[in-house]
Amino acid sequence: WEASPPRDLLVDAPVRRVATSGVVVKTLREACRRAAVVVLCLDWDREGEAIAFEVIDVANSVGAPRFARATFSAVTPVDVRRAF
Repeated sequence: WEASPPRDLLVDAPVRRVATSGVVVKTLREACRRAAVVVLCLDWDREGEAIAFEVIDVANSVGAPRFARATFSAVTPVDVRRAF
């Protein structure tokens, strides 16, 4: 961390997509088909954003009707309630 400029770590770092296992995608598709709203509850970092977009791609493939984003940085009862 200390040897690298922050820009290299946060902005210019390459993002590599790795295929998600078939079981995870299948389960996600089944859940999205039944959902009225897909709520994304992921970290606010690059990895969390990448996961969110992967979930959106899968959900859109089965016609998920709406998306919402819950935003929080800690998993405490107060922070989770504030997110919604």
